[in-house]
Amino acid sequence: MKISKITYAVLSAVVLSTAIVSCNDDEKNVDNPHNPEEYVVENSSEISNALIAKKSLSDYVSWPDNYFKFVDKVDKFSSKLATTIGCESDGNTAISPLSVFMALSMAAEGANNDTRQEILDALGLSYQELTENIKYLVNSTNRLFGHDNRKNQIKCVNSLWLRDGYDVNKDGVNSLTHNFYSDVFKMDFSNSDINSLVTSYIKNETFGFLNPNLQISDDAMILLINVVYLREVWSQLGDLEFTSSTYNFLNYDKSKKKTKLLQGDYCAGRAIDKDKYKKFYTSSNSGLNLTFYVPKDGYSVDDVYTSDVLNDETRYLYSDLQNDYYTRCFFPEFKAEFDDDIIDILKKLGF
Repeated sequence: MKISKITYAVLSAVVLSTAIVSCNDDEKNVDNPHNPEEYVVENSSEISNALIAKKSLSDYVSWPDNYFKFVDKVDKFSSKLATTIGCESDGNTAISPLSVFMALSMAAEGANNDTRQEILDALGLSYQELTENIKYLVNSTNRLFGHDNRKNQIKCVNSLWLRDGYDVNKDGVNSLTHNFYSDVFKMDFSNSDINSLVTSYIKNETFGFLNPNLQISDDAMILLINVVYLREVWSQLGDLEFTSSTYNFLNYDKSKKKTKLLQGDYCAGRAIDKDKYKKFYTSSNSGLNLTFYVPKDGYSVDDVYTSDVLNDETRYLYSDLQNDYYTRCFFPEFKAEFDDDIIDILKKLGF
């Protein structure tokens, strides 16, 4: 199975990158040559020479009492962003709202007065909420799935790139280093191949999976970069298998396609029946949440793919043992990517 999901966008001096890979336990069966254990680091000496402060993630962090309220606000922003981008796109899209949120949060930290407040208002946060909780969000999104290899993991990597000679607020840099766990680089943008080094940095952090074609402006002063990398097995059974039978799959344009579907068997899955749609909740091999939404007859994807639906708080029932059941989840093989400029999308969200 091949699923490649890539987000890459440039917002002023903010660069956002996302790589999401789905794999199985046997690397040879994946139609994707990406293999973290075989990646050779690029331009390590040049990147090291430019590094003036290196991120240092804590092994264990105890979350404060208000952390989950903060996460709820991040979820609401994520839902608004995802549905806005989805409604503007013609085909399958794959985005990381976390990456956008993190980059904009770094921009808020580096801004002052009205500019900072405008960004925070659009994110739905106060500055205190952001500074008190951001480090815990970064820590929670940096972990290995299993201890026997580095293949399956999630990484949320922040970095600040400064033009040599450009005067910046030291408090802001210190906050990005200690609260956002950002790598900090300083170099001569005009005489150095900044595009090549930043590209290598992103490739290194994603083990070669992302290789963006950067065109950083010659007069850029500051770069704020976020990279989110996720590589995970779908379920405990490993990769998904195709059904032996064919099914009529309803496309977005109402046309039908007769095809075999991918099948996942989830013992702990739960289904919910709503007025406009059904949804099925389960988890990946390492416990990441997966939710599938299916519009009912008479409703379209646009009716279901809304912020209200994604934020629906209907609880799943686990206590009624008489109604426990096994669920097979069928869905088509798909590819998705998003490579558009999101500035217009962010304007609609208040930025």
